[in-house]
Amino acid sequence: MLDNETKTPDTLNRGNVADRLVKLIKSDIEISPLLIDGLWGTGKTTLAKLIIDRLEDKKIKSVYIDAFKYDHTNDPLGMLVAQIANAITEPKDDSKAKKFINASIPAVKYGIKRGAKALTSYVLRADCDDIAEEFKDAITEGVDDGVRSILESHQKADENINALKAALVEATSNETFVVIIDELDRCKPDFAVSILEKVKHIFATDNVKFVLVANVEQIKASVCHAYGNSIDATRYLDKFIKFFYKLPVVHDNAHTVKEHLKTLLSNDSQISALKGHLHLQTVEQLIDIHNHSLREVEDFVGYLRVYNLLNEDIFNGDPLKGATLLRMFSVYLYCFHRDLSDQIISGDLQKDSLYKVLGFESKSLDSGRQKQGIHMLAAIFATNIGSDEEIQKEIEHWGIKYIDSFDSFVKENNEYIQISENAIECLMLSN
Repeated sequence: MLDNETKTPDTLNRGNVADRLVKLIKSDIEISPLLIDGLWGTGKTTLAKLIIDRLEDKKIKSVYIDAFKYDHTNDPLGMLVAQIANAITEPKDDSKAKKFINASIPAVKYGIKRGAKALTSYVLRADCDDIAEEFKDAITEGVDDGVRSILESHQKADENINALKAALVEATSNETFVVIIDELDRCKPDFAVSILEKVKHIFATDNVKFVLVANVEQIKASVCHAYGNSIDATRYLDKFIKFFYKLPVVHDNAHTVKEHLKTLLSNDSQISALKGHLHLQTVEQLIDIHNHSLREVEDFVGYLRVYNLLNEDIFNGDPLKGATLLRMFSVYLYCFHRDLSDQIISGDLQKDSLYKVLGFESKSLDSGRQKQGIHMLAAIFATNIGSDEEIQKEIEHWGIKYIDSFDSFVKENNEYIQISENAIECLMLSN
C-alpha cells in the first residue's frame, strides 16, 4: 500500500470516481466482484491506486495484486492465498494469518495437483518479498504436513475449499478487506479465467470484497479461448461480476497524456530537469502526432530513467539544449520506433521513415516557431538522407535558425548524428 509521501497523483481528475467507488465498496450492497473496465492505457491502474489510497486513509485493509506479474506461476490460487495472507497480517498478532495459511495448504496442493512440491514451487517462482517473511517458513513447512494429510485421508476438493473459506472468514471477521486485482487483461487466457473462477467459488465471503481491473472485451476473448467460441462470454461474465464500471472517455486525451508526462518527470528527481526543458515541447508534439497513451508515456519515462542512469544523470547536468533534444528523441525512437533507431545505427536512415515519425509528408514541411524542435531534427538528419532540393532549402532554413543551441565543437565536427547514435547504443547496452 502507499504511504502519505507517495500518494498517487491524480492527473486524470478521477478522485471523485475513486471516492464513489470506495463508498460502494464500504456499503452493504452486494457489488463484489466489481470490475473496472477501460481500454489499454486509459488509466485503469491509476484509478485502482487512487482507491487504495482512500481505503488506507479510512483504515480499511486492502491489497493490490498485479496479476500479470504472477502469470508465469500458473497458480492463481497460490497467488491469491499468499497475497491475502500477507495483507491480513497484524503487527502484533499473526495468528489469523497463520491459521489461514495452514488451512489453505491442502486446497492449494489439491487444486493444482502437484503433490508435495506445489506450494513450495509457487513460493520459489513468485516474488517472495511480497509475502510476509514470517510466513514463508510456515507455508514451506506446511507442505510436507499437508501432503501426508492428503495422502492419508484422501480429502476431497470441496472439503479443502470449505476449510479454506472458513479460515478466510475467521481471518477477516469484524472488518472489511478489499482485494484489487489489476492487469487481468494482460494475463494468459486460462490464468485470467481461473482467477475469476477462484474469486467466485473460493473467496466469495462476506467481508472480503474484490475489485477487478481489466478491459472487458479482452476478458471476453479469454473466456472464449478457454471454453470455445460457442460460449456467450457476456452471460458468462454476468454470472461472476456484480457491478461493472466503465471508465469514461477522456475527451482531451492528448492534453491529459502530456500533463501526465510532466507529472512523471516532476516526481523523479533524477530527470525532473526535463520538465522545464525548452525542447520538451517537441516530445509533446510527438505525443500529439502519434496519439500516445498514458501507458506508453510511462514506458517512455522509464526508458529516459534507464538512459539517465547509464549516463550518470546526464539529463540533470546537461546544459546543451540541442544535445538534450537529440538524446530525448533518440530515447523516444528506441522506445516506440525501433526500426528507425536501427536505421540510424546502421547508417541507412530512410527519408520517408523519418518524416513519418516527425509528422509531415515528404513534400510538405510545416513552418512555425512551435515546430522548431521538429524542424531541427529534420535539419540534423537531412545530411544522412539526401533530401530533395526543395525540402533541403527549408530544412537548411530551420537548421541555421536553431542550430545555435549546440556547442561549437558539435557544430564544427558535425557530431549531431553521433550524439543520437551514442544514445541508442547506450540503450542497446553497446557502449
